[in-house]
Amino acid sequence: MSDDTRERVALPAERAFVVWLRGDCRPAAQDLRGRAEHVRSGARVHFESLAELLAFLVNVTSADAAEP
Repeated sequence: MSDDTRERVALPAERAFVVWLRGDCRPAAQDLRGRAEHVRSGARVHFESLAELLAFLVNVTSADAAEP
């Protein structure tokens, strides 16, 4: 298996997200605020905390796993 093939298996496009962080947040202090978007579905959320961002990721990836 080539390195390119291994990377595609390890990083499937169905699990690609874009995350924008607000300019005034402080990631080092776990102060995360911004917007996240699931590339494949277009689902998006504005989040005000790491917990909200993680909840969105779990929700979207769980829905992906449930699809045939």
